[in-house]
Amino acid sequence: MSERGEHNPWMAEALCAEVDAELMFPEKGDHARDGLKICDGCNVVQQCLKYALDNKIRHGIWGAKTAEQRARIRNRVTV
Repeated sequence: MSERGEHNPWMAEALCAEVDAELMFPEKGDHARDGLKICDGCNVVQQCLKYALDNKIRHGIWGAKTAEQRARIRNRVTV
């Protein structure tokens, strides 16, 4: 298990841990649809989103949200 997984046990259960990272970190201009589909069946999507928001992660798909979607959530919370 990775160090990250040891500190966040839910990460070992994440479906995205089993796929190519490029799906979860699409290049600018690429569509995030395939990565977001992976989140649909994930049991730890809420923990993932909380982790990304708490740690201000600015890239990739986390918790079934793109970086732009998470930015909007952060802006709503801080306004």
